[in-house]
Amino acid sequence: MCGKRSFLENADLSKKILLRELKIQHGFVPKFVYIDYLTNATSEVLDPSAKSNSNLYFGVVAQEFRAFAKINDLVLWTASQLTRSKQDSDDANLSDIGLAITISAVSDFMIFLGAPEQLVAQNLAVCRIIKNRYGHMKPKFIIGANQQRQSYHQA
Repeated sequence: MCGKRSFLENADLSKKILLRELKIQHGFVPKFVYIDYLTNATSEVLDPSAKSNSNLYFGVVAQEFRAFAKINDLVLWTASQLTRSKQDSDDANLSDIGLAITISAVSDFMIFLGAPEQLVAQNLAVCRIIKNRYGHMKPKFIIGANQQRQSYHQA
């Protein structure tokens, strides 16, 4: 099977089956996919033992999901954790992505969302676009935040 299919086709196979089942059984065709935490996902191409090199492994996972979204014309959002030194910070950069710098290399758009104590008390959060492959970067901006519902709105 691997000899006849490309990397992207192999990585996309089980996700294609899921999309087909959603359409056939439920009449549902998603336009948007959200992966809660990218580093909880597994690769369909690499063996789980490859996780010892987290940079390589999760970079491949990110590539697989990006290919899946492009092939199926889907919008894909995912989340990843920051390094320990930045987890309580009110600012982050591409180099602050935990476990795999290759995640930021694969991404088209990345946004940092932080909630420093002084803003949490006011039901606010700070955002900063840290990568935008197709547009301009924007300085930090503030959004409204309901921490209990984990919902965000224009401030």
